[in-house]
Amino acid sequence: MSAISRAVRVAMRLRVGTALLCTLLSGAALAAPELGDEMRQFDIAAGDLVDALDSLASQSGLQIMYDGSTSGREIKVAAVNGELTTNDALARLLVDTGLEVARVNARTVVLRQAPQRRTTSTMAVASVAPRAAMSEESAPVEEVTVTARKREERLQDVPASIAAATGETIAQLNIVNVTEMDAVAPGLTFVSNPSRFGSGPSIALRGISTQTQSSGVQDSVGIVIDGVPISRAKAGAFPDLSDTSRVEILRGPQGTLFGKNASAGVISITTKDPTERPETELAVGYGTHNEQTFTGSVSGPVLDDKLTGRLAAYRKSRDGFVENVYDGSEWEVDDQVGFRGKLLFKPTDVDALKLSADYVEQKNDAGTNIIRAFTPVTPQYVRDSLGSIVGPENDKINAHSLGVNRHQSGGAALQWDRDIGEHTLTALGAYRFFEQDFHQGTYAWLTPLNDGDVRGFTDLDQYSTEVRLASPSNQRLQYVAGLFAMTDNIEVGLWDPAPGLLVVGTTTRTARNYVNEVETLNYAAFAEANLEVTDHFGLTSGLRWTHETVDATITGKPTPDGARRAGHPLGTTSDSATASKVSWKVGGQWRIDADRMFYVSVATGFKGPGFNVNSTVLGDAQPVRPETSTSYEAGWKSQFWGRRLTLNLSAFHARFEDFQTQGGLVLPGNPNARIILLNADEVRTQGVELELAAALGQATELRFNGAYIDAQFENFPNAPCYPEQSVTTNTCVGNVQDLSGARLPNTPEWNFNVSARQEFPLFNWRWHGFATVDYSWRSDVQWNALGSPNGIEDGYGLLGASFGLRSDDSRIVTKIYGKNLTDQFHTSGIVVDNQVTHFLPPDYSRIVGIDMTLSF
Repeated sequence: MSAISRAVRVAMRLRVGTALLCTLLSGAALAAPELGDEMRQFDIAAGDLVDALDSLASQSGLQIMYDGSTSGREIKVAAVNGELTTNDALARLLVDTGLEVARVNARTVVLRQAPQRRTTSTMAVASVAPRAAMSEESAPVEEVTVTARKREERLQDVPASIAAATGETIAQLNIVNVTEMDAVAPGLTFVSNPSRFGSGPSIALRGISTQTQSSGVQDSVGIVIDGVPISRAKAGAFPDLSDTSRVEILRGPQGTLFGKNASAGVISITTKDPTERPETELAVGYGTHNEQTFTGSVSGPVLDDKLTGRLAAYRKSRDGFVENVYDGSEWEVDDQVGFRGKLLFKPTDVDALKLSADYVEQKNDAGTNIIRAFTPVTPQYVRDSLGSIVGPENDKINAHSLGVNRHQSGGAALQWDRDIGEHTLTALGAYRFFEQDFHQGTYAWLTPLNDGDVRGFTDLDQYSTEVRLASPSNQRLQYVAGLFAMTDNIEVGLWDPAPGLLVVGTTTRTARNYVNEVETLNYAAFAEANLEVTDHFGLTSGLRWTHETVDATITGKPTPDGARRAGHPLGTTSDSATASKVSWKVGGQWRIDADRMFYVSVATGFKGPGFNVNSTVLGDAQPVRPETSTSYEAGWKSQFWGRRLTLNLSAFHARFEDFQTQGGLVLPGNPNARIILLNADEVRTQGVELELAAALGQATELRFNGAYIDAQFENFPNAPCYPEQSVTTNTCVGNVQDLSGARLPNTPEWNFNVSARQEFPLFNWRWHGFATVDYSWRSDVQWNALGSPNGIEDGYGLLGASFGLRSDDSRIVTKIYGKNLTDQFHTSGIVVDNQVTHFLPPDYSRIVGIDMTLSF
């Protein structure tokens, strides 16, 4: 069909729409049987929306009209096939078209341009799939689209265990950054402390985490932002989520399509793209700890229909919540500002170029180690100074006030998409950076008797590029193949300025001064194919060949005169490692119908070699071998009752060979544990994940997700002892213990979340109210990798709720909210050394707040 004839058809429909609408309101039409909920077989080809809607109408008997506000521009849609209700088939065709549906009667609907408003009803992973809005009072539940296989797909159609949250769900659950995503992804845990100078916050997924601070070791759980992998978690991987489209948590090895740092899984963050219609959003918030939040975004056309743009910015600040009894100051202050900009240029019908840039600047007080407990090897001066505040629910410190942490992170990316026939060629090049300067201060000190200063810096630069070709989505054989290359350089320095750090109780001072540098080159070729053997049975297979080279250098520099040298000796230690590996994936899917699927898969992952760049031995960079993983997974994805109920279940068993970990080795005559890096022979993790969601009517949503994870060291006979082990037990011989069979750190065995949302009309339907309640619970967690009993935190539950109002057009939304309403004390990590300390998140005690959003 030509563009001219299509325009004529649309224009005719626009002219007759009003008259036809009146005719169809007759009693005979109203008496016709309801078509929307009948199950029927659809076979609608991909192509123009107008043609697809004509096909739907002929196959269902539904009459589809267009009102005068509907655009006549060409819109391409994907194929819709299988046994569906008419409502569901129509909803699939209208995804991302900017159109909505109003019902005239049982057999007739009118398409019109959707108002510029926020979706009022959303659910996260395992959420009910959307139905077309059949009236103003019947808002759809938002479709969750993911890109786990390098193409946009409906979440329920992907044969893998994936948790996802849209921007709306993130806002509903009052999630402000990725470290709170465990609210929608049980089995995801963060050990977060803002001042860690090595690899940054540690992410655990299905029991697997990066158990080292060394910048010479990469992450087991990868971070991807807008398709760009982040080489280190700390390098801008925990952004503000106010302008986020969705967050996907891909569980299990993702070695085929993602490869880099994905031996245990991937967290993929997708930010919002420019829109063709003008949109502006402003939001302000205020909460406990004097937390102030300001966010804003503007989006729309820049140059006719060829160039669109989006600019988003935010500013957040928070007072401290940890009291320093030494001088009355407050710690854990945080102040950050950031922006993101995007330009989308479509010079031709087959080309699209997207340029993006972002920048974040953050300042905090370098974190605080809070005394939790003493051990038999705790020095007496620590006991004397902190005895009045020590305890498992302590939120106070007693030390000199010194410490500041400043960092800047950001980058730019250019993505080119070109349609080659029915195929899509994508090229993505990106640069990212991270810079940090800090005084460790109170983070390193425990008592007022400690004296001296600790300074450091981190500089990271990474460059990456990926080129891939994707087949059409509407054929039996779907595939993607490509090439990837990435190089990154990270430099970390740590030094103690003159006169050095005082050894309490003596006149001796110690000092460190060293700089370490790690350069990594990674390149790969990959391909993955999905074959629909029959209408019900499909196969998946993929391969990735990866080559990685890591070069590490540690340089010890002069220390202040009169101070005893600590850390790396004076001189240079250099080492290099190279590894190549083929990762693969195979799987099968049995689709009973369009809404129910059983799948099985086997996947492998790879993480390159590493070094302990915090080594204190000249000439020994403590190299570790590459880490590999193999995961077996079986799952069931299903939706019932017109997709009002979603039930997903997955079971997995994974083994990691040469798992990269670290421990603190206590040597005779030295009370401070020496950090060493090593490979554990074998690690095993297995468990079950359940996700359940229901939409009850048009105003009530319920969601439950839970996980059972059994993760342990399978074979680790030469693990270091924890600091007090030789004194309290007889299981430490020669500073070595056998951790075979011991649980892995940072992951609870049981974890679940439950939430509910209710909407209700107010003031003659011009305003709507909504209320949410959520509860999350986790069993006890072992935070210490070496199995110290002092590293165990008891299980706990957190209760949250919100109540709000939105205008009928959703241009104004305001709410009050609460987190941890029962005031349940909990930590974000426990550190076992000669004494036991912990870190605290902002919601370690009750938090309440209010925010308002304006959209126009």
